[in-house]
Amino acid sequence: MNKHWLVIGCGALGMRWAARLLEQGHQVTLLHRYQTHPTEISVEDSSGIKQSYQPNFATSASLTSKFEQVLICTKAYDALPAFLDIKSLTRKSADIVCLCNGFGAQQELIPHLKEHQSLWAGVTNEGTLKINDSSIRLTGEGDTFIGVLHSPTSRPNPLEDFHCANIECRLLEKLAINAVINPLTAIFGVTNGEILQTPVRNIFDAAVAEIKSCYRDQGFPHHPITKELDLEMLGNRIATVAHMTGLNHSSMLQDIRLKRKTEVDYICGYFAKQEQIECPLQDLLYEAINNPAELESYQRKLLNFF
Repeated sequence: MNKHWLVIGCGALGMRWAARLLEQGHQVTLLHRYQTHPTEISVEDSSGIKQSYQPNFATSASLTSKFEQVLICTKAYDALPAFLDIKSLTRKSADIVCLCNGFGAQQELIPHLKEHQSLWAGVTNEGTLKINDSSIRLTGEGDTFIGVLHSPTSRPNPLEDFHCANIECRLLEKLAINAVINPLTAIFGVTNGEILQTPVRNIFDAAVAEIKSCYRDQGFPHHPITKELDLEMLGNRIATVAHMTGLNHSSMLQDIRLKRKTEVDYICGYFAKQEQIECPLQDLLYEAINNPAELESYQRKLLNFF
């Protein structure tokens, strides 16, 4: 059944999903911050073929109808403010889907849901590059998983093609990947693939080992989930993702270079804030990203960490 989706976030992810939902025959309203906005989205695939899509661009102030389906594709720190901005425009039993990075931003939404609303969380490792305010390029195929995080009743997944029965497991796997690749690329100013090379490789291996140790620790808040993970396979997967996306610049590196706020609070910060476990390397990575003017000093600290 065709639905009317409100997509929040005009970055690469938001434009990718607006286009995908339109391809599936849904009606899409893409929320834009400014009155002046594009009239269409151009999506270029890996073969260089471009296709245009025409969602309904709107600002929150211009919206009048209420939505049954909402897809949040913002930065992690913007997820809650973005939802609160349009909460009055959501129906009382709406499905809210959050495709944010890291871990924690999704859970922050739960206390603010209306009584009968459901929250779905998702992770994706598709590669998408934003070219400008109306154009994206698909840079790599990948998987997307979406599953229920909170629901007062049993209901079908609003994005059934991507259904995942154990979404918290997927979120924690993605957290581990992000907590290694993103800060190391940002601190050393390198591509994803270069963290697998000397001299950063030793730090990469130590970061992977530390996260595996955290996930094994009974004091870790989600130990009932992480104890079921194949941690050796997870370690290999982190290296595989870095290799397969070797030419990419992580979002955290791009944020640092453009002097923008990063999502580190929901990545390294998630580990650093766990008082029940010891993760000194994640603590140092978190500290480094929060002090971007001193990255050269933190590079030396990390290289001499062992």
